[in-house]
Amino acid sequence: MAKQGEKDSVNDRMIKWTALPAVYLWLAASGAVVAMGIAKPDVVLENIEGFIALIAIIGGTAGPAFATMLELWKQEQQTETELHPSIIESQTRVMEQRAALELLTTQFQFYGTRFHPH
Repeated sequence: MAKQGEKDSVNDRMIKWTALPAVYLWLAASGAVVAMGIAKPDVVLENIEGFIALIAIIGGTAGPAFATMLELWKQEQQTETELHPSIIESQTRVMEQRAALELLTTQFQFYGTRFHPH
């Protein structure tokens, strides 16, 4: 996924405009059937086949979309995990180089040269 301030990728836009609405609709329809089943069980029992068909039709699109979103999320997490050690190593190198530069600067200021007498 695009980081803050970056432009959305094609995958980001595809997920945002197609998959997410289908998943939200699926969850909303399922939740509505369950809520109605608790509040008015006789209505749900009379129309159970229609409710099952509704959830199945929406779920036919939402299920694979949801699985794809989870797979993309897993890949992103794995990539971040793989990059993490190299980022730490890079930051450590930068800190070591800064410390060496500060030491050389201090030596130059104190001795007037980068080499100090032993």
